[in-house]
Amino acid sequence: MAFELIKNQEKKSIKKLKLDYPKLFKLILLLDYNSFKEICGFYCFLKYVYEQIYKEIGIESKTIRLNQLKDTIILMLNTFYNSNNIYNENDKEIEIEINKKLGNNIMDLLPFMDIIPFIKTLIKLNLNGSIINKLFDNILVDLGKTRFKNWNELNIYLDNTVEVIGIIIFKIIYKNNKNNNKNNNNSKNKNNKNIVREESKNNISINQIESVLTLFCKSLLLTHLTKNIKYDFQNPPNKIFIPLEECV
Repeated sequence: MAFELIKNQEKKSIKKLKLDYPKLFKLILLLDYNSFKEICGFYCFLKYVYEQIYKEIGIESKTIRLNQLKDTIILMLNTFYNSNNIYNENDKEIEIEINKKLGNNIMDLLPFMDIIPFIKTLIKLNLNGSIINKLFDNILVDLGKTRFKNWNELNIYLDNTVEVIGIIIFKIIYKNNKNNNKNNNNSKNKNNKNIVREESKNNISINQIESVLTLFCKSLLLTHLTKNIKYDFQNPPNKIFIPLEECV
């Protein structure tokens, strides 16, 4: 049952990104399936965090809620992440091990099912709570920034906002691409030239990874800002993205 719940949540994360950002959804379809699935899970994690924040009124209550979420997620990650347990490169064995750990605590995790796919990704990538700290620190800065002096200041803000997102997405793509290359080489060594794993069909180069990553992050951020301009202006802290020097 636990395994099915986790699998169903992964499918839901794919559907959510397809519904919210259909163009970005088509973009990441160019990637291998594991990268595609894990980026969808990362998106749902970010969406969950911001939905929780938007339920609060005022910067103080938003900040308190954000810190509560951060502490809870780091606790969850530390519960299932064991730095002494070095997973091998076999995707299926990693999947089984992580699902087993999560499944044993599924009742406690039910309120957080939206973020379970991303927790799995963090474990798979051997990333600890420091990446969550950095991600939430950026969100906290985002909550406190309301106006921008000029376009340069706005651009710096945008770059800092997507930095940690870009790091996580790059690690997802690079890890899976590396595994795919290894699987391809193993297939060739076994002379199975006509049998290629489905995950290996869409292998891409580092340059392609960087191009897709840059386009994805910028598109995601700009689309998010565009969709929330009215909300950001009408609700505390009443953020306005038009630089001050353009308003004179």
